[in-house]
Amino acid sequence: MPPLDSLEHLPHRLRADLVDLRHATAQPVRIWLEGGLLQIAGPQVLKQVPWAQIDWFTPADPTLQRMARLPDGSRLCAVDATAWDLWLTHCNLGHGEPTTTPHAEHPSETWLARLSRRLWLCEVAAVAIVLIALWNSF
Repeated sequence: MPPLDSLEHLPHRLRADLVDLRHATAQPVRIWLEGGLLQIAGPQVLKQVPWAQIDWFTPADPTLQRMARLPDGSRLCAVDATAWDLWLTHCNLGHGEPTTTPHAEHPSETWLARLSRRLWLCEVAAVAIVLIALWNSF
């Protein structure tokens, strides 16, 4: 396996953590898209996964973890959410590679969590109405 440092200088390589069923801890890896396949390389792993078979989780809330579920049940987790978003946007814009639309919501996310993410606009509107009512009462 190539050392991670030797992959650092190559273009469009992204640092991520691979969590699979065989290891108790996350393994640091580099990922990149090449020929329609996601390449995953790390100290103890070297594999390719068809881009279309990856379940991407890119939440609208920037505080939530970015991850991708691979067909074998393992997961890739973002080390740097900003870099992950930019890299995924680059890959999804084409640049000679196939595109896919990442999922906006994780399937295991509860309905209450999804609802609370959407209610912030109602909360802002309610505060604005109260402020306007207070302003008009003076």
